[in-house]
Amino acid sequence: MKSGSRYVLKTFQTSFGRLVLLGRVCSVLLGFASVSHGTEPFWTVVEHVPRFVGVNMDAGIYMLVRGHALNGYDLRSKGERWSVKIKNARLYPRSGKTLVAVPKQDGTLTVMRMDTGEEAWRYRNRNFGMPDYMEFIGNTDWLQLMFVREYDNNRGMPVRFVCLLYAPDGNSYFRLPEDHSTNVISPDEKTAFLTCVKKQTPELGKVSSLALDTGTITPRFEVNSKECLGIADVLDSNESLVMEYRQIERERSYSLVNAQTGTLIHPITLPEKKLGGLKVYSDRNQLLFMSDKMDTLWLQDTTSGAITHARQKEGHRFLMLGGVKMDSNGNLWTISRESNGSLWLWQVDADSEPRQLLDSSNYIGWGIGGSPFYYGHFLHSIRGTEDSLLLAKRLDDLTVTSQWILPGMDISWTRPIPSESMGRVLLSIDVQSKVFESGQSKPVLELEGEPLAFSPDGRHALIKQKNKAIIVAVDMGIVVSSFSLDEYGYAHAAFSRDSRLLAIYWESSIKVVRLEGDYPVKDLYFPKEKERGYISWENGLCFTPDNRKLLAPGYGRAWIFDVETGACLKTLVENARFLRSYSHSPSVLAIKIPFLNTIEDFAGGFTDHFKRPPSLGGSFILDGSKLVTNAQGNLLHVWDTATGQSVRTIQTELPEVRNEDGHIFNRAVLSPNGAFAFAFNDDQGIASLFDVTTGRTLRQYKDDRTKGVYQVYVADDGEVYLYNTIGLCRLSLKR
Repeated sequence: MKSGSRYVLKTFQTSFGRLVLLGRVCSVLLGFASVSHGTEPFWTVVEHVPRFVGVNMDAGIYMLVRGHALNGYDLRSKGERWSVKIKNARLYPRSGKTLVAVPKQDGTLTVMRMDTGEEAWRYRNRNFGMPDYMEFIGNTDWLQLMFVREYDNNRGMPVRFVCLLYAPDGNSYFRLPEDHSTNVISPDEKTAFLTCVKKQTPELGKVSSLALDTGTITPRFEVNSKECLGIADVLDSNESLVMEYRQIERERSYSLVNAQTGTLIHPITLPEKKLGGLKVYSDRNQLLFMSDKMDTLWLQDTTSGAITHARQKEGHRFLMLGGVKMDSNGNLWTISRESNGSLWLWQVDADSEPRQLLDSSNYIGWGIGGSPFYYGHFLHSIRGTEDSLLLAKRLDDLTVTSQWILPGMDISWTRPIPSESMGRVLLSIDVQSKVFESGQSKPVLELEGEPLAFSPDGRHALIKQKNKAIIVAVDMGIVVSSFSLDEYGYAHAAFSRDSRLLAIYWESSIKVVRLEGDYPVKDLYFPKEKERGYISWENGLCFTPDNRKLLAPGYGRAWIFDVETGACLKTLVENARFLRSYSHSPSVLAIKIPFLNTIEDFAGGFTDHFKRPPSLGGSFILDGSKLVTNAQGNLLHVWDTATGQSVRTIQTELPEVRNEDGHIFNRAVLSPNGAFAFAFNDDQGIASLFDVTTGRTLRQYKDDRTKGVYQVYVADDGEVYLYNTIGLCRLSLKR
């Protein structure tokens, strides 16, 4: 072969090798890249039922939040008109008459036009920063922003705040007096009526008006703050207000008063005693009422008091009265949500049938109490007009395995704890712990107190009653053992997998209760008094499969106890140190100084003053001969149970980077058998799946779907399920 030919061949081989290498590199990089739901073979995503934001009949558009985006859809075709990425935070998109306020992913608050999704104006105010709450007032485009200075810890309500009221064009705003807000603007949009909500202040109960053309505030009249709940609405521009008064239980009464003097004009006739609210349409001479269960709407003629329309449908609940919008022809429209999650469009002032906007069959409901994963199941509720339904669905195929009927109960914020078979569930309703059988509406157990733990077989419940923890035999309905807790009523507990043992930790003490016979108690003894301390909540107390040993991870240490003797067999010491979760960017005189944070970071790298022992989680691996500890998501350590020696160290390589609130959100979740670990950074969307038994990295992810995570479940076969702001995401090892 000629030298030239050899050169060409060699060049071809070299180029081909480079292409192969490049292809391999690209394939690796693609494994980290975020791709669409349809092309990524390892992702399965079931979205949450989208959240409704608003509707504009004149523009022919309705808006839904799906995952990390606000989307505008055409009312006729249901096709997407526009979409914008939003920041998942407490600040939620709000709609007005023609505008929608959106907290975008870039950290800005943008006011957009509903019809096109184009920016109308952007909020910029360095003196106040981002608001805590926002709301468009009535059926207008006036936007009120609230900046909270102090909360009522008992009610979770703001008691000290400042409100800014922005004009529809965003070019001007009014700063309302401290602790004052408005929820009523006159039909001609010339006057806003203000009230004060702060307790123990001379301003409480005083009603004033704000002239929206001049900014002049004029005192009007005073009401009895113990009886009057405030202004419900305004009947006309300047003459009369509808005031709402407190009656017994959820009953309300309404009266028409003179807007200048507060003197009574006449009481308002109500369609029923218990109401959810009232809205006024002065140009129609009509009042709109909603029932307290939000399942009925009434239109009433203000002159005759006659009901002109009553709208309801079995299984439907209407959205808040603020969601009732008027089109340019004077017709009233609203949205209802069916018990299965579907959305329907109604014309309030007509007897026509509602039209479905959204079929919920391709979505999943919101999880309960932020903890929907149990024993490979996903739990969520369906709230009807009378009863709630709690469903348990298999994570792998979402088939319904159990359902619990809860009459007259709203369990949206309740944390249910089911048995492993999903036959029973323990939950808290009105400061009472109740156990329900699947398919039954009457509880088999009902006791005062807060649920702490439930045995896998569903036969024993641990319930906290003030400063006491009680063990209850569910079938007999009797208390079989009790323990006095500390003044804070803190306790952490875990049952063995076979439901024969219960470990309880509080006040630096661990007790193991055998759940049979006379329920004997064994105290577990720490080797040193100074080591008695905090026990981790996540992946905390854990028994070996044979129930002979108990693992108790704490700060920088984990202890292995002999269950029979109570003695500490081994103390495992984690020598790693991690940065504290301290506030980001310290401030002096309310002025943020970012470079001080850099100084703290620098100092923290050279001294333990800014570092601390990690909070450990842990689990026994497979047969219990080895165990794994998890140091704040950054470090996994495998230990020999018999010798207490380190066998393997797995670096998760997650960054110690604080978010805007100054916290580091690195986490690692272990499978029930301890064989797999899923480590992730909640802020940056970085995640990895590890085989703990071999130390191998099985999958690495860089994806928005690993952000905003509420809960993670790692199955014994390595399948990973994320419950996040998008919905239910499955990261599969199976091709």
